Amino acid sequence: ERLPYKQEVGGSNPSAPMAGDAREVPQPLHSMYPVLSFRRMGQSGGVGYTHNAGDVMNKKEMAAALAQQADLSQAKAADVLNCIFDTGAGSGIIAGELDAGGKVTVPGFGTFGVKMRAARTGTNPATGEKIAIAAKRYAFFKPGKPLRDRVAGG
Repeated sequence: ERLPYKQEVGGSNPSAPMAGDAREVPQPLHSMYPVLSFRRMGQSGGVGYTHNAGDVMNKKEMAAALAQQADLSQAKAADVLNCIFDTGAGSGIIAGELDAGGKVTVPGFGTFGVKMRAARTGTNPATGEKIAIAAKRYAFFKPGKPLRDRVAGG
C-alpha cells in the first residue's frame, strides 16, 4: 500500500524541488535525497513524520514511516516494532525487561522503567466508605534531555 507522502527538500541541485515545493514522489526517497522532511498530504508539519496538534500516530503509521526511512518493507517494519513494543507474554524487548524489574535506556530519547506504588487507604466516592488500595507496580517513561528540548522547541 502506498501512503500519500509528500516531500519537501531544498538545495543547490536545480532538478530538486525548492524549499516549500511539495509533490508526490515514489518510495524509497532516501536514496534520491540524503535529508528529507516528510509530512502527510494536506497537513502542515516540520521535520519528520508529523501530525496536526492533537492527532495520534498509530502503530501502522509508525511502521510506514519506519519502512520509508530505513528502506524496509512495511511488513518488516511492523515486525521490528512488534519485537520492540509487543506486550504479550514472552515477547517484546521493552516489556520483557520491565517485567524482570529492569530498565531500558535509549540515550537521548529516554528511559522506560518500573516503579512501586505503596498500599494506601482510599475513599469510595459514592458511599464515603474507606477502602484499602493494594500496592502495585507500574511502568513509567522519563524522556531524555534532547527529547525534552526538541519537544519544548529548543
